[in-house]
Amino acid sequence: KDGRPSQPPVRIGKHEVSGEFNFPRLLAFPNPTSLLSVAQSGEALTSDLTSAKPLFNVNAGQDKTFTVYRAAIADGKLAIASTGPQVLLRAADGKMLRVLPLPKDSFPRSLALSKDGKKLAVGVGSARAAIAGQPRFYSEEHDHILIFENPFEGNAEPKSIDHVGPAEALAFHPVENRLAVAGGDADEVRLLDLANLKKPLSVIRGAGRRPWAVNLSEDGRVLGVR
Repeated sequence: KDGRPSQPPVRIGKHEVSGEFNFPRLLAFPNPTSLLSVAQSGEALTSDLTSAKPLFNVNAGQDKTFTVYRAAIADGKLAIASTGPQVLLRAADGKMLRVLPLPKDSFPRSLALSKDGKKLAVGVGSARAAIAGQPRFYSEEHDHILIFENPFEGNAEPKSIDHVGPAEALAFHPVENRLAVAGGDADEVRLLDLANLKKPLSVIRGAGRRPWAVNLSEDGRVLGVR
């Protein structure tokens, strides 16, 4: 009636305020009548599209807690990329918890669950180690990708895949044993066959290697380029 091409959006819920911001990190429809959301604070919320009800906090039961950086859902299971060195695995009802620890000075940059929840991929970033006797500045190593089989059931060692640059985003093929990886020196998207990692099935390259920042030393003799 007011000229809109579609119905206006309806607000169905709100996460509790936590600090200045509390961004939703995951929105998913577990069924046709419900919306599940996970916020940066860790609060999981379910809505029946007319009302919202807090479910649980993904950090519940943890001695040391971190905010949520990213999250994924598949087959009633949640994978949570923390801002600290760990990935949390939870059932969507909050009753099950597993912690996948990562090494010191590393963090999960990206993650993906296969459609059936039986494979988990985690893009892991890490800071360069300190050099003895020198000031430490934050600088990142190349990422690597961890592939966990049946992560919600067992403790099998993950398969590790080297990656040049940051692994910004991951996605499993819905049927085939393949993983797409976005990010790298040339902002590329690589399609990997997880059964044969010798060579990517395809690579789509972006412009890449763009300058992000420049600065001159005070005497004008040294130029720094990021």
